[in-house]
Amino acid sequence: MTGPDDKPGRTGHRLRPGGMRLTDLRPLMGRRRDGALSFERFRTDPTVAALRWPDDVLEQFLFDHGDNTAFVNDYNTINLHIITWQLETLPAAHFTGMPTGASDVGCIESYAQNPVHWVTVRPPQIALHWETHGTWLRPPLLIERRLLDPDTGGLQVLEGRTRVGVLRGRLREHLHVAPTTRHGSAAGDKRGPVSVRTLRSSGRFHREIRMMENPSVPGQRRGMAMHNDWFVSGWEHVLPRQALALTMLTGTASQPGFTGSLDDLLQEIFDGHWDMIGGDLDGVLTFTWHAEEWDYEEAPEGREACEAARWEKFDAMLTAAGYPVPTTVRDLVELYLTWGLARRHETSQGTRWSMPTVLPLPGDLLPLDTELTRRLDKIRWIMRTGPLVDVLVNHLINELGEPQEILTSLDRLAAATSQDVNDLRLAVAELVQCDDAKVLRGQDPADPERLEPHHRFRLIMDWVHFHDTRIELSLAHDDA
Repeated sequence: MTGPDDKPGRTGHRLRPGGMRLTDLRPLMGRRRDGALSFERFRTDPTVAALRWPDDVLEQFLFDHGDNTAFVNDYNTINLHIITWQLETLPAAHFTGMPTGASDVGCIESYAQNPVHWVTVRPPQIALHWETHGTWLRPPLLIERRLLDPDTGGLQVLEGRTRVGVLRGRLREHLHVAPTTRHGSAAGDKRGPVSVRTLRSSGRFHREIRMMENPSVPGQRRGMAMHNDWFVSGWEHVLPRQALALTMLTGTASQPGFTGSLDDLLQEIFDGHWDMIGGDLDGVLTFTWHAEEWDYEEAPEGREACEAARWEKFDAMLTAAGYPVPTTVRDLVELYLTWGLARRHETSQGTRWSMPTVLPLPGDLLPLDTELTRRLDKIRWIMRTGPLVDVLVNHLINELGEPQEILTSLDRLAAATSQDVNDLRLAVAELVQCDDAKVLRGQDPADPERLEPHHRFRLIMDWVHFHDTRIELSLAHDDA
């Protein structure tokens, strides 16, 4: 990259004086397509690191599509250096007619025609998230159209066309879009403000990631961060709805460079008021969104009865474990500190925050009932094994041509798929559990979890059953 004097940097290519465009990434993308550049090396390359974008944005936009002809045609006029990324809320209605780039006109509507199909062809954890939460698992990316043409307004989908199409189709077909749905977007010019609005549309709440520009306001706003372990941990199924926003706020406070209280951070990013967290840290905790339209078909007992029942169960659970029952977000902060979900350190420079790499699980701290325990276990298992099964199945289909039977071992399959042996074991066990495969040693059934890595076994696939219960499709990286 280069600095303002346009001298070449460590990557050996020049950036034009007016900033960085997609075409400036061509040397990097060439190495990426040749398989010589992992995402970890891509994100730490000085050219990319200088953007200071979240990893998820770097991966979805630049790593996956930085040299995609359609993306270059549609977005090469944007100076990437003036863009930063934030989280923002938008009504679901805003997505019903939202376009994408000119090179892919009509693709969102094509996905919206069959939302169930486009979820089914994705990894199982994505379908589970839609059914459980009524939203996508990974936030899409949006831009303000005036970044492309100053005479136009509104938003368009940069990446996540399938996800937006699925949402549009589910709304149209009255499929489940839960009251606690979170859609992700939101980016902004590094000189611009963060604009966060609470979604209230047909009783649905959304979170997006959006890109916007406001050159009239100087200064840089801090980007929001979400702990990678939050959704898989299961805490969102246990705590009041404001816990998600509190976790985002705490994760952001834990980023390098921030010193101060959570109140300070709330003031810095949201001018002291964030609807998603209930206003400020003294906002009252709730399990439902009180301004939303209530879905009496899904919960005929009504909002007040549902809210009371959730609080009764929550109160009993915390009391049994010897913890005080929080009533405000600030109370919940103290529980986060007690439980080890967050840490607060007083230093000579001021208050510092941190979060553990792996969050403690709700069941390790609270007496969960049997139904909730099973539900969280199922969610974690699917999120854990789904990607592993996908890698193994892709190997069997794309490289071996759907063999009915192979003689192999765990260490051989692990080497062929570049997976850890124990991860590969889980993938085989899941195929057996789902009746998609059998594992035999000789003529006798074998338990994949008891096999030694070098043990030879026959993996017998039931491809008819597999394809009857799944639909596999090779698509670009645009996870729903």
